[in-house]
Amino acid sequence: MHSLLCEQHPETEVWRKHVNDCLELAIRYKLKDADLDSRLRKGDRDTFEAAINELKCARCLENSFGKGSLRWHPEGSKGRIGEFEIVSGNLGKPVFVEVKTIVPRAEECLEWRVKEKLSRYAERVTFPFMLDVHMKELGKADVFSGKGFKMFLEGELSKIGPMNQPIRLPDYVDDKTGLYLEIQASPTSRGCYIGIFSTEGRLEQKEDYIHHSLKKAFEKPSKASKGSKPFLVILCSATQFPIHEDHMLDVLLGNLGVRFSRSSDGTLGGPIFFRKLDGFTRPKMNRHLSAIGIYRERFTYEEIQSELEVYHNPWAWNPIDPTILQGKGVRQFVKIDDKHMGWMN
Repeated sequence: MHSLLCEQHPETEVWRKHVNDCLELAIRYKLKDADLDSRLRKGDRDTFEAAINELKCARCLENSFGKGSLRWHPEGSKGRIGEFEIVSGNLGKPVFVEVKTIVPRAEECLEWRVKEKLSRYAERVTFPFMLDVHMKELGKADVFSGKGFKMFLEGELSKIGPMNQPIRLPDYVDDKTGLYLEIQASPTSRGCYIGIFSTEGRLEQKEDYIHHSLKKAFEKPSKASKGSKPFLVILCSATQFPIHEDHMLDVLLGNLGVRFSRSSDGTLGGPIFFRKLDGFTRPKMNRHLSAIGIYRERFTYEEIQSELEVYHNPWAWNPIDPTILQGKGVRQFVKIDDKHMGWMN
């Protein structure tokens, strides 16, 4: 019984070591002060995550450029741990770094918790069905009965005999919270699997969050943000709010457009895709931004591997030389020529 109660999941130990490594960096750079202690001990998940993400990004960059390659409290940063400089000798000018954590609104956080609870209870159902759940109404709280949802599924699925095509189950409505679900069951040879979809058009697009975070980075009074030195913004996002390549390209370079050419004889040519140049980086806007990074993590049972993806601004006043990040495990989207960008080999 003692071993059962005291047993720690391997993931917990790996995560704890990862956080301890970040705190070791904070102590080594003399960042551990009352402000950092308050942010870590506050008990608020968003505040804690933002503080740890800043240290994680710093640790990731230090692993690339070597110990002692970072400098905190540059002029104008007001002592925030999420604002520092890379001062490695081969950089030329120091690179000012601003770390921003993208935090979903309360509605998105609530939705994620509801999805997590729905999935947890649906996966306990032993019937071999695949379930597609459409959340029509999220409700006012996430305190709905997960056990009640599990009992509902077991009762409805037990009524279904052999089937060759999807079957619509009765709608599930939680009277206490207002949670409203439409559910469809499909045959599968595996155990019960659940896919949960949100109501269309209710939530902000991820591009809106990225744009908002970048805008906040430029509201800081830092001299680096005025173009006096290379400026790198690193965005961190929670696992329930992943950011992909398409989101970044739409925000930074603009939305995709398509043109069709017509020859002199009236023949219509094939489509030509292009960016509309209505993104955050443009020839005459935000040129003090040198590059935007996305920090991600990959979990293994031995360690948490840090990954950094950097999108360079082709119109930056103070660009970051992509070669300084080559061979450091950083994936880079760079300017190839005056009309093209692509991933650096």
